[in-house]
Amino acid sequence: MVINCHDCAHFIKDEIGDGNGIGSCKKLTEYLAKTPSPGAIFSALQQLGQPRGSTVFWGGIAGRECVKFEARKHV
Repeated sequence: MVINCHDCAHFIKDEIGDGNGIGSCKKLTEYLAKTPSPGAIFSALQQLGQPRGSTVFWGGIAGRECVKFEARKHV
């Protein structure tokens, strides 16, 4: 599924600037707390739609494919 992180319930927008920057992913934060190996981190980042070889999560990439996406509930 092609998505945008800003539409995901797991995305926490960056408080600096307009919120379209790095931000964070609750699912990734939970996973990193388990102290996975570097290779497992690369794999997790790819599952979140980061380009191959990425070492940091950036939510500003539009049109990514993420296996953890859950639509944000709009109130």
